[in-house]
Amino acid sequence: MDVSRIDRGNVTLFLTYCRQVRDDVGDSFLSEDELSTFDPESGRPSYLLMDGGDPVGAVSVAEDDYLTESGKARFRIFRADDGRAESYAALWEAIRPSLEGAPYVFLFAKASDTAARCAFEALSFEAERIAYVLLREERPPIGEEALPEGFELRPFRYGADEAAWCEVRNAAFATLRGSEAPMAPEHVAKWQGGEDELEGGMLLLFEDEEPVGCVRAHKDEYEGMPCATIGPLALKPSRQGRGLGRTLLRAAVRNAAARGYPRALLSVNAENEQAIALYLKEGFEKKLAFVCYSRVFPEQPRNSTAFVQE
Repeated sequence: MDVSRIDRGNVTLFLTYCRQVRDDVGDSFLSEDELSTFDPESGRPSYLLMDGGDPVGAVSVAEDDYLTESGKARFRIFRADDGRAESYAALWEAIRPSLEGAPYVFLFAKASDTAARCAFEALSFEAERIAYVLLREERPPIGEEALPEGFELRPFRYGADEAAWCEVRNAAFATLRGSEAPMAPEHVAKWQGGEDELEGGMLLLFEDEEPVGCVRAHKDEYEGMPCATIGPLALKPSRQGRGLGRTLLRAAVRNAAARGYPRALLSVNAENEQAIALYLKEGFEKKLAFVCYSRVFPEQPRNSTAFVQE
């Protein structure tokens, strides 16, 4: 088997392969919206593992401003069909030179994919956390609760509310592993006009004109069927524990269902037991578990934002 760098000549082969395997590896950066804008000559190089003329593996790092500015790199895909450690090692050796300036690289592997997990551990990746994917199937409409006095739920306005959104999101996720790096208004602004944008899918919760909560629902699919992915859902710490998270969740699910997306999907860290309990009570069911594997290059400080790109 050989490793080939992806260029204009074989990019279609790479995209076809990604579409074929994305249900097996998770599709956070393999959606049609992401693949339609993939440029093999922009950012870090990507590679295919070839057996004759057939692709049997691939490795590629997502180009994402939020991750880059946070000093992180996340794999779009890192897969070898045969599950052999030697195949993963060949892909790793190909892409590693472009990652030397990234202090922290990570990926998600299905908890059930023992072969891939063993291969990542052989490459010195360490299991950092577990995340669950939860699904709420189409069913009778989710309940609705009246907001406490002084609270108001408003549609998000692009060009006006980005800073308020970040104020809430950053306060809520300051200690959440994987999301602790702050988000800037320009990151939020980039969601506007995306193929996954759901009309009315972003909501802000105010208490006496102070932004205290936010939630987003966007178009997605699961097992080949349309659904709305919920996230982020955030409350400032001072407003948590008062039932407002349930209000935001129900509002997002109702809005998505009214726009033709009655199935809802979300992900949550396994240690967030309070959130998991809420989602299960609201009709969500655990479908998948992913292990987040990370690797820190010891020669780089973890909070560095330096990256080597070609």
